[in-house]
Amino acid sequence: MKKRLPILILLLISCESEPTDSDNDGIIDSEDQCPATPEGDSVDESGCSHSQLNYFELVYGGEQNEPWEKYEQTEDGPGQNGNLVQSFSEGTSSSVDCELCEENEIHNVIALTIDELNKQYSESSWPDLSTINGDHLIRFYADGRNNSSEGVGGGPINGSYSKRVELSDNRTEGMYTNGDERYYTLSFWPPKEIWDNSTKYSTIITQWKQFGGGRPNFEVRLSQIADYKITVISIPNSIDHQQIATADPNKWNHLKYYIKNSTENDGAIKIWFNGNLVYTYQGVTMYTPDKDGYVKFGMYTEMRDERTLLFDAIKISNGLNGKSLDEWAKDQN
Repeated sequence: MKKRLPILILLLISCESEPTDSDNDGIIDSEDQCPATPEGDSVDESGCSHSQLNYFELVYGGEQNEPWEKYEQTEDGPGQNGNLVQSFSEGTSSSVDCELCEENEIHNVIALTIDELNKQYSESSWPDLSTINGDHLIRFYADGRNNSSEGVGGGPINGSYSKRVELSDNRTEGMYTNGDERYYTLSFWPPKEIWDNSTKYSTIITQWKQFGGGRPNFEVRLSQIADYKITVISIPNSIDHQQIATADPNKWNHLKYYIKNSTENDGAIKIWFNGNLVYTYQGVTMYTPDKDGYVKFGMYTEMRDERTLLFDAIKISNGLNGKSLDEWAKDQN
């Protein structure tokens, strides 16, 4: 009888451990392009949070006591906390005088509730008005009745009139330099009782400028002849009042701006109105070498009577917060 040899059975047991996620952001280390994500930060599919990508978004929804209402004089000019600052000028001058940095009877920008607004404008019913974000909206007011060029008259007895009532991201995180991309969101409401009063020309509701003065690189204007036309102007590009849309009175009108800021031909501007792409430009968008830029919202130049324009949901960012460009453009919140 043959002797059987012992049978040796080897059991191979996998000892492979679970994938490691060192910073507990939900993305395993082998796929995480941004290790050491701060605790609590949300991340994208690469494991990167906004702070790690140098992402910022500045939001102004018109809350009470907005930073621009906290005026403090400093040695080198108007020192205001926050990211948007007030910008006023009067008469024929376009320059912003420090003595005019505070609100007065000819121009102001204030966060108000709808009830507060109704108390100040008892003659207007503000039909169907509601806020987009929060309980407040932003009211821009300018009195141009004494305009020396065909103003309607009846303004302050001293003859003063407003040239500018704006909010600017001048010298804040929102300002830009060559190569920067910016994404802007805003909604504006032109009251019919006010904007049906036809005067002349148009007023700038958004402008992009560079330090050192000069005309804006690009302007978005709202007509003041009661036809509610929205136009684009760029003096450096010989673009003169190109109509891109028509606003609706007594409604929120939504604007989105994407800008690639560049001194070269790779610059770009795209504008959406109520979710629809209405303007595209490719080429130089910064025309003063070695000068940073900034944006302004509100009303500037050509006021010849009293104007009130409401804004809400102003946002400035350098990224899309995980959205595609199309998703961002159609999101009106």
